Amino acid sequence: MLVDDIKGTRVLVVGDVMLDHFVGGDVERVSPEAPALVLRVERERSMLGGAGNVAANIASLGGYAVLTGVVGEDQAALHLDDLIGAFGGQIVDAMVRSSAITTTSKTRYIAGDRHLLRADRESSGLSVELTDRLIAAIEDRVADSDVVVISDYAKGVVSIAVMRAAVSATKRCKVPLIADPKRRDFGLYVGADVLTPNRKELEFATGERCDDLASCERAARGVMSSTGAAVLLTRSGDGVAIFQDGEETWSEPAQTKVVR
Repeated sequence: MLVDDIKGTRVLVVGDVMLDHFVGGDVERVSPEAPALVLRVERERSMLGGAGNVAANIASLGGYAVLTGVVGEDQAALHLDDLIGAFGGQIVDAMVRSSAITTTSKTRYIAGDRHLLRADRESSGLSVELTDRLIAAIEDRVADSDVVVISDYAKGVVSIAVMRAAVSATKRCKVPLIADPKRRDFGLYVGADVLTPNRKELEFATGERCDDLASCERAARGVMSSTGAAVLLTRSGDGVAIFQDGEETWSEPAQTKVVR
């Protein structure tokens, strides 16, 4: 399988690092104070989110992830430290920290299997100083990496300056660059070797309906022409497809599971 190639690979992951927090329990009544459900909390758990989830997946497949992003100096950042430490060295913490920002965190309240509410804490955008520190952290790590992954969740970490610096450093060190886009304008990712949009993101960026493999290919070829990158497209229940210049389209169906 393709994932077998990840074992032992050193991946520099750059992007929006988040804390995902889940609060679960049962709802049995409505509050007497307001027309709101009362959640009786029975369990809580946290996990690495955003770019952190990418690093966690790499580690779980036997690779080594160096995680680079920007977090605050708050309780959520300390919780991220503990979660990274639990991977026993398979995730290296290379994050920039600043008391000037809030660590991005998402708290989801769930009753049984029903998602009731999500509460977000985050800052938007980075100062020039933090951008420079992040770029320095990227440049320090690229040469020791087998591949660089940009995990963009449009929270302000992957700016034009950061993306250009990542492209320049990877070209200089001859390290492949993969970008997971979240912007409508894929022009931000020019210089990446591979883009990994999902079907909705590809439709949003190109205006092309991606109803079947043929229409997905038309949209992907347009992106390839404008960015110079190959496209690895995730298609929900229809699986995954890879589009490359001069190569036949490769596709693999999904093994569908119900996930809530």
